[in-house]
Amino acid sequence: MGLRNREVVELARRHCLDLEFVPSGGRGEVEAQTGLPVDMRQIRCPVALGDMSSDLWWIAADFQRKIARGSPGSPSRCLEHAHESVRLRERSRSSSDTRVQRHPK
Repeated sequence: MGLRNREVVELARRHCLDLEFVPSGGRGEVEAQTGLPVDMRQIRCPVALGDMSSDLWWIAADFQRKIARGSPGSPSRCLEHAHESVRLRERSRSSSDTRVQRHPK
């Protein structure tokens, strides 16, 4: 979970410069020894406070669904940018699938 959480933090910072995962509660021995983000954290930005969990993927996805899409900030500073990237990839895949269907081997 710590490796995945570290990846989530990095991805979130690439897409929203204001987004933070703020430690809440005490610091556990596992995080102290490994440096991996496994302790409880709350996701937040200047616009809103999100949920708290040690599973950062879950709270980041939930935050994006509920809050980041309506953020008044610049789209380049919001997780909506990541959401748009996913939509473009899906659109690209569907057009590739259509081409494969038109020209079967």
